[in-house]
Amino acid sequence: MTFAKALQILHQEAETPFLQSLALSDVVDVQVSTEQNDAGRNTISLAHQIAKKINNPAKQVIAMARIAKGLFNIGSRKDARVIFDSFPDIVETIKIQAERVNSFKVIANIQVTIQEFTGALNTAQRIEFPEVKAKSLGVIGKALVEAGHEEEYQTTFTTALEIAEDRFSFMEWLWVDIMCEKAMAQSFIDKKAAISTLKKVSKFTQIHGKQRDKYFSKIARAEAQIGLISHALKTTDNIEDNVERLIALSWIALSQFEQGKQEEVLKTLTVALQIRDKMTEDKQKLIKALKTIAGIQVMAGKGEDAVKTAEKILTERNLYLPGISSWLVKTGDKENFKRLLIPCAYNVETAYQMCGLIAQLYPEQAESVAKVVTDLN
Repeated sequence: MTFAKALQILHQEAETPFLQSLALSDVVDVQVSTEQNDAGRNTISLAHQIAKKINNPAKQVIAMARIAKGLFNIGSRKDARVIFDSFPDIVETIKIQAERVNSFKVIANIQVTIQEFTGALNTAQRIEFPEVKAKSLGVIGKALVEAGHEEEYQTTFTTALEIAEDRFSFMEWLWVDIMCEKAMAQSFIDKKAAISTLKKVSKFTQIHGKQRDKYFSKIARAEAQIGLISHALKTTDNIEDNVERLIALSWIALSQFEQGKQEEVLKTLTVALQIRDKMTEDKQKLIKALKTIAGIQVMAGKGEDAVKTAEKILTERNLYLPGISSWLVKTGDKENFKRLLIPCAYNVETAYQMCGLIAQLYPEQAESVAKVVTDLN
């Protein structure tokens, strides 16, 4: 059975306009990045039509936010802003608070990706859960400094840290998160200050941290992302939980991969495999470990091994296979990507996610992918 045929069967079994619109938005991202602008306009129009059929308002907002991003990127910025401006009134009608919070978080994140920073900050202020608001502000702050807006970055992180410090006694993890995010932002303008920030978090974690392994894993991630690989590797020595250590190693591998240090990625993979071989934890932790290792294997140029690792994940495959597939796309490993198509076709959400990945891997076929998704209507 082909992937397209499996997608047809799944579509018959579920109401999927939400997933269709997201898949089409993914295709638009590819078309824009490869200068297929006319095709992109057509695809975003189709996604817009389908999104209107979504009955769940929270899901419709998320789909429409992705469509607004697509419109913005193809040059229809006025139309995009009209959609963004309509969101506050729509989201306020959502009865479940957690869904309202998630909606505003998603909108703010999407506004950040198109550098609509004023809109993103205004959206973040509407988030009702303080911890989610603080994390959203951290994401915006980092993006601001990357874009050269140093003054706004300072103000944004000041607000985020005020929220975190007000809740420090019962949410110390939030302070750790924001401080690590701040360090990554600082690295763009003052690496010494970034190192100092991470040392402060590390010292706190060593002495007082209630979730030491998680905190050290976050610190290692931040160190890796600002290029302090040796520091990050040393930090992983403090992590006792095998899964958290593997997660930290995956961030280190990513940094090595992005720097083109293939031999270093292979060394990191060797350490990760040694940790896996020693694991005696429950099945849930083992599944997380396998997913993480598969990602490192892809970065190390061992796509075939990554697929074999993926095949060992027997439960909740829909949560993990798209992530592994996305890594195969990033490395251009078409052969091993194809081997995951059918396993991903057994879940409707995963199947639609794969459509966007197919377009990324085969941009010349993006329009055909959009047609397959649309024709399911």
